[in-house]
Amino acid sequence: VSIVRRLNFAAQSLPREAAPHCDLGRVSAWLAQWKPAQQESEICTQLDPDSAQAHYRLSQIYHQTGQVERMREEIKLYKAASQRLAEENEQHEHALSTFLYTIQNGTTGPK
Repeated sequence: VSIVRRLNFAAQSLPREAAPHCDLGRVSAWLAQWKPAQQESEICTQLDPDSAQAHYRLSQIYHQTGQVERMREEIKLYKAASQRLAEENEQHEHALSTFLYTIQNGTTGPK
């Protein structure tokens, strides 16, 4: 329970930081405290709208509380955020592969 107090303090002290709200929402959901879980998870997704994990967690909370339409909307947001993350990872892998190829072959670019 002291962790909940600490997370509450962190969320109040850092109202514009997503992490304490996300963590407090996660812990509240683990404790099946759905109202605070929903409240903190909604703040979390507002502060970090690109977080696939945050949208997924909020969809699960909406599922637990019978808010089917809101759950469906969060699933859509989760899928969109997951797709963006996958695309970013693919771009990163491509850039890394190009960099490694360049280093291994001693090329510095077009001549």
